[in-house]
Amino acid sequence: MTLLKTVLDKPPYAFSPLHIPGCVLWLAADRITGLNDGDPVGTWSDLSGNSRDATQGTGAAKPLYKVNVISGKPVVRFDGVDDVLTFTTTNITDYSLFVVVKMLAMAAFAGYFSWNSAAQDGFSVVNDVGVASPFRPNIIDYVNGEKTSRNKINNAGYAVPNTAFQLETYTSTPAIFLNGVSQGITVGSAGYTLTGGQVGGSGDGPGDRAQVDMAEVIVYNRSVGLAEQKRVERYLGNKYGVMVS
Repeated sequence: MTLLKTVLDKPPYAFSPLHIPGCVLWLAADRITGLNDGDPVGTWSDLSGNSRDATQGTGAAKPLYKVNVISGKPVVRFDGVDDVLTFTTTNITDYSLFVVVKMLAMAAFAGYFSWNSAAQDGFSVVNDVGVASPFRPNIIDYVNGEKTSRNKINNAGYAVPNTAFQLETYTSTPAIFLNGVSQGITVGSAGYTLTGGQVGGSGDGPGDRAQVDMAEVIVYNRSVGLAEQKRVERYLGNKYGVMVS
């Protein structure tokens, strides 16, 4: 079975995140069409089949489409000032989040993704420390719009700006993985503001946004199994040239 999975994840039997049940959001910069290098991104289309497109109607708040950034593939670049894309969320109590991201600059307590809103269950990714570097990933859970837990890696994180793209995995188990390596986590207690669905931010204002290149975002409405997790990480690592353990 392991051999079969390995073979089927390689061309011509290309793996898709939709091969794993429960995909509720899938954004891939290399699937954006009709844009040239440096063009503003008003819509980042959802590939999950749920029509959960990430959009921005205000010109100054649109991130930029940048080509040939990681392994010859494009990214969506957020300026860390006012750039953000928003999408419609639903209740999600269990989840898995996979992102391929490069931090260009990071504000204290800022982040790059959230799935939460008032009276809903959800989660967000933020920086723990009260300084711009390092980035110390946190995953915060919300139930009925109220923060119920905050789990952070119990090491120093990594420097910002970082020199390479990172493959970051978060699950409601709870667990945090950086480039496929499980990180020890500890419980935190600080409160954070609900935002709704955001890509490029995790709070209710510009001070909560990250200057970041984002290549791909995948969300499942469950905590995927380890074998499934490794398939997604292998797919992303192979695609973007990220070394995954």
